[in-house]
Amino acid sequence: MAESVEVRDEDGNLLQTKKYDGKYYVSHFIGNVKDHLAAIDDMAVRDDDTFIMSYPKSVTYGSWFDHIQAWDKTKKEYKGDNIMYLIYEDMKKDLRSHVGEIAPFLGANTETDFLDKVTDKCTFRNMVSEATKTFTPDDQWKEVTSTKTLPIYRKGEIGDWKNHFTVAQNEYFNKVYEEKMANNSFHFRFE
Repeated sequence: MAESVEVRDEDGNLLQTKKYDGKYYVSHFIGNVKDHLAAIDDMAVRDDDTFIMSYPKSVTYGSWFDHIQAWDKTKKEYKGDNIMYLIYEDMKKDLRSHVGEIAPFLGANTETDFLDKVTDKCTFRNMVSEATKTFTPDDQWKEVTSTKTLPIYRKGEIGDWKNHFTVAQNEYFNKVYEEKMANNSFHFRFE
């Protein structure tokens, strides 16, 4: 059984880690920032909130770009074997292959039947269904979301940002993205 453990790096940044069979693992799961920003539409937004203000500090701990750059640095410099980098869009495209990579990383069962069951449980549809069964909205979420529901699950689609960004916003974002991500080794799919 895995348990969540909070660990901070040398700069004080929070790392979500899991302890599995006595060993600590960091599974860093990231996704493209455009779809991340599109999720903001389901958040309760004040009249004075604007697009330009949303992405410089678009993750819990600050800028999405700073967050990704810090993990890219870790990816390039850290030589340990207990960090696995996962990109949402890659998993969405081929979930079964990624489950097949995660199992040996965790030292878990790698038999085909087991991996198939895990893959089925990890589909977006099944995760939303399971979360709906176990989630009880409390006052915190009622204040945060316009739908009064658990906000982390939206459509699960790659490219939904196109339904939310204007052409001008997309052009501006692409310019900033190219500047800030020029030397980054993570590659994100936007479609």
